[in-house]
Order: sequence, then structure tokens, then C-alpha cells
Amino acid sequence: MGRWMTPRIQECMLNPPTAIHHLTKDEVRQLLEISAELNYDIAKAEKSQTLSGLAAVMGQKTKSLETGTSAGYFIRTSHCSPKDADGGNLQPVNNMCEAVVKLASSKRTVQALLSLFYQLRQDADSPDNQLYFFPYYNDLDRLSEWRCYVKEGYIVAISQSRFYQPNHAGMTDEMLGRLAFQARRLWSRIAPDLNFKSCILDVYAEMLDPKFELKLIEINPWGAHSGSGSLLFHWLDDAGILDPE
Repeated sequence: MGRWMTPRIQECMLNPPTAIHHLTKDEVRQLLEISAELNYDIAKAEKSQTLSGLAAVMGQKTKSLETGTSAGYFIRTSHCSPKDADGGNLQPVNNMCEAVVKLASSKRTVQALLSLFYQLRQDADSPDNQLYFFPYYNDLDRLSEWRCYVKEGYIVAISQSRFYQPNHAGMTDEMLGRLAFQARRLWSRIAPDLNFKSCILDVYAEMLDPKFELKLIEINPWGAHSGSGSLLFHWLDDAGILDPE
């Protein structure tokens, strides 16, 4: 994420980050050591004095978190979010201490931190060392979240994120056309800032508002190997759609 979070892309986002903490090699090492001792047990992580002490030091470097928000923050590293710490439905955090509890309790982020540690050993200025704090909103319409599949510079498919639910009854073909048009326009705007041509755009378009404006949520890696969900599609069965020749 640190490789593509440019000022222009932040302007296109639904919720740009409120705060960014740059993880040092020593902080990553400590997080990995503590996580190994806790064995991904979030209850133990919440009681860990070692983890609390590390969070206090990290919090001193991220002053913008002191103001806080009423709903809390959605957190993610440059590579992924710790959503598996909450059974796949990531809950908000209110401070750095709660954030590091999630990081140390998530197999996803621990694997990402392990990769980051090796990167930092090679390059202390790695752009992938960010821990992002995004404003958390409880009132977002989950049926208005969409996933756009970009292959070699073209949006080849769009899926509703809540693919297991019917969408709003009043949604028309015209609205879907508007969604596709705005998705292509978004991609054309942010593509010059990216050093890749294939990815997944998670976007938000308030379908209950006929004058909706599509906004970027985040960018994820493309492909069956990446762990990014295919939702209404299947990476292999629908390869002709998602990976056209």
C-alpha cells in the first residue's frame, strides 16, 4: 500500500488515512517475538504488558491518534489488514495499544510483518513499513461496496462485494452503467501513479443515491495466488473473463 498511496490517489479515496505510523525494524522484530509467545491468542495479547509497553512507545511517534474519533479506526499494514483477528470481520480500534493487539493476534499481519522484517534488513527505507489508521464508519451501506478487476490496464469485470445478498430492488441498468463509467474514470486518473497494470480496486458507490460518486476504498493484488476474493466470479472457471487474452 505504501507503494501506491500518493496524494492524487488519496484525493480519490472514500476515507484517506487519518494517521500513518512508520514501523521500524526493531518494532517489527518485537511484534514478531511477542506474537510467537502469544500464539495468536487475542485474549493473552490484551493482557500482555510487553505489548502494552511497545504500543506506548509507538503511540508517542503517532501524535495524530491522540485526538481520536468517536467510531475508532480501521487499521491495516501496507500489505493487509488483521481481519482474521476478529474472525474475518475486523472491528475498529481506538488507540495504538488496541492496534498492536490486532497485529500480534493476526496470522495475516504476522506473515506480512515477517516479510517486512526481511525487507528492512535489506533496505531500511522500505516503502512497505506503514501502519495505516483509517476513519471507521458504521453507517456505510455494505451493498454499495464493489470490486473491480483490472487486467493489463483495463477493467474487465465488476462484482458486488456482498455477492451472497440481493442488491437494492431499485437499482437499474442505467445505474450500473454509471458505476462502470465512473470506475473506468477512476482507474484512468490513478493509473499514472501506479507501477503495475493488473490489480483489484475496492470501491464505494452509494447506489441509493441516483447522483452517487464512486470513491476508492483500497487497492489489492490481482490473481488467484494473491488471496484476493473473486466474489461473483471464480479465478479458474471464469479465467476467460478475469484474465482475457
